[in-house]
Amino acid sequence: MNLIDTILDQTSEIETPRSYIRWATLAAISGIVGKKVWTEKYAYKVYPNIFVMLIGPPGITKSYATDISKKLVRATNHTRIISGMNSIEGIIETLGSAQIDEKGLPSKDGSAKAFIVASEFTNLLLDNPQAFSVLTDLYDACYGDEWIKTLKSGTVKLKSPYITMITATNTAHFNDKLRQVDIEGGFIGRTIVILEKNRHCINSLIRKPNKTFDLSALMPELKRISQIAGEFTWANEQAMKYFEEWDYDFKTKTKTDTTGIYKRMNDTVIKVAMLMSIADGDELCFTKNLLEKAIHTCTDLVTNIKSVTAGSGEAANSQAMMKFMRCLIDSDDNRMDHNEMLRRNYQHFDVYEMAKIVETLEEGKIIRVEKAGSKKYYVMTDKAIGEFLKGKES
Repeated sequence: MNLIDTILDQTSEIETPRSYIRWATLAAISGIVGKKVWTEKYAYKVYPNIFVMLIGPPGITKSYATDISKKLVRATNHTRIISGMNSIEGIIETLGSAQIDEKGLPSKDGSAKAFIVASEFTNLLLDNPQAFSVLTDLYDACYGDEWIKTLKSGTVKLKSPYITMITATNTAHFNDKLRQVDIEGGFIGRTIVILEKNRHCINSLIRKPNKTFDLSALMPELKRISQIAGEFTWANEQAMKYFEEWDYDFKTKTKTDTTGIYKRMNDTVIKVAMLMSIADGDELCFTKNLLEKAIHTCTDLVTNIKSVTAGSGEAANSQAMMKFMRCLIDSDDNRMDHNEMLRRNYQHFDVYEMAKIVETLEEGKIIRVEKAGSKKYYVMTDKAIGEFLKGKES
């Protein structure tokens, strides 16, 4: 059995869904290998970094899977782990320190390699409208040799950055945390969403299972994976032709996609195929059978993203609009200036999103915009106030 099958077998009596365990292992492999493994695309190189998000109802033991992933990465001591509650600035600063080991010396491979893990996605990042766009940028940062970001504390330069992430949440928190711009701006298009609704089995676990997760038994495989390095090649003309035909067919038949997942499916398949191959052994080679498996796995996941994002953009816009209106309802004279509105709601919408809210509400005669000198005010109309009071009495 390969590493994935071994871990699935060790955890077969645990309630956690099998897909969670499988992807937790793939994420761990991604975090361990880093930029030492790649595929040449001639316009750029594809590295096996992935973002994974486990979604399911509360109590389905998602955290068990993310904890396994963290233990696997930590055991190799090759990758900086970022967990707990963070600001995006804190994550960037930690990535900068990832280039230095505990003794103050350059890290083993000299790169800013990090594994971000959170058992609850909503606790990973403190509210910041730019957080997910920065994470998206960090995901793509592996394609360059250097990534530079200016913070209040100074400029951070990341050498050869490589970021892998696994998080977990439920649908309600997903819709509450992500705005429409995050869904359509590329973050979700780069994230592998694993959606489950039921436990793998029912087990109270008051009795010791016949099999348990045994990290020590996995160490030889983890050590092997940590030492893998090199370029993936194509087994033969048959494998290349198979992938080319699938890629052409997929792209020509793909309908409009606002998330970007379809446009990135080519690279996603390659990344997943690389990780599956590494789990099996040291041969860095794309075979037709491997590609078939990766394509089937990745294209099946598209329905997961459709399921969790269905209506989430509308929900996010609706929630932002309600936050806007609540500020006016609670303020004196039902009015508020532009800057104060932004200051109170920076975690819910940015200036561009607020412009859409204002346009919608103004068109619906719910608010009007007034100017006084250099200031701009948003004011509830008498009609809107009357409807609100009428609804409140009812």
